[in-house]
Amino acid sequence: MAGFLSACRDQQLPASMGGVTLLEDIITGACGETSISSLLRQLRVLASRTGGAPLDVWVSSELNGYGPDDAVPAYRGPFRLAALGHFLGRFGAEMRNVPIPPSTFPEGMRRSAFDVELRNPIAELEEMAKSPASTVGWPADMVQFYNSLVAQGVIQRFLRDDFVLAQVQQPLPAHMVVGVLDAVRTRALDVALELEREAPSAGEPAASAEVRERASTIINNYFNAPSNIAIQSPGSQLTVPPPAAGDVDGLIAFLSAAGLSPLQLRGLSDAVAEDGANGSASTGRWERVRAWFGAAMTDVGTGAAGSALAAAAAGFLGSV
Repeated sequence: MAGFLSACRDQQLPASMGGVTLLEDIITGACGETSISSLLRQLRVLASRTGGAPLDVWVSSELNGYGPDDAVPAYRGPFRLAALGHFLGRFGAEMRNVPIPPSTFPEGMRRSAFDVELRNPIAELEEMAKSPASTVGWPADMVQFYNSLVAQGVIQRFLRDDFVLAQVQQPLPAHMVVGVLDAVRTRALDVALELEREAPSAGEPAASAEVRERASTIINNYFNAPSNIAIQSPGSQLTVPPPAAGDVDGLIAFLSAAGLSPLQLRGLSDAVAEDGANGSASTGRWERVRAWFGAAMTDVGTGAAGSALAAAAAGFLGSV
């Protein structure tokens, strides 16, 4: 087992009297092929035994799915997806898989029509990841609303007058689902490794009250107070604090130090400007910035860049 774990960690796990500890089991599973649903249930046990309430809340949300009013972690979206319409016309005419142009919508309506947050329980996402062709779609009420707004001239018509929308499907690229699953697996590994460093017996039934309290503090700090990230460069190390909520300058400086390219930062600056123009910045929603984070985290995956993005999202948006 030590040989396998060495691929994920720099040092061997401490031996336990009763065999493999809960933390060892979680780390092994996070580094290997254990299903994420099973991994999360192990983390629920860890949360119960340590009193780590933020961990329990996160695990519960991942297992059961995020409700319509819940803030979702940045790695779950929103993602901008294409909308393919099935249109029906006179005399049996129909057109399938017609891309609906976002430009035909008023700017303030585009997010609700084209941006998707993956609120599904993790088990559903694991099943979706097995299929190369998953889709999500507009509910029937939204299709009817679209036809009504087209008739009123609020949404621009782009097909001939007799065509009405019957259904919309949005193809969901497999890499987006895999990116969400990988982000959850990585977070589980990060939490377990942090506890192993500071409280290696955390999660064991016989752990002392002092260990449980230490573990609870570590978990609270991990979820509620993102720490500085060490940015490595040849021959030097720079520790840069994550941005405060809504601190645009701090956000740009942090991600620049983390090594994001000028092109990536230009996209972020554009998202900030859009949110300033549409009022999302003043309300603290930062809708386009959230979308930028979702896309950026999907692109970079895990590793130092992914950790930097997660910390930046946590500080700037107030949640990950």
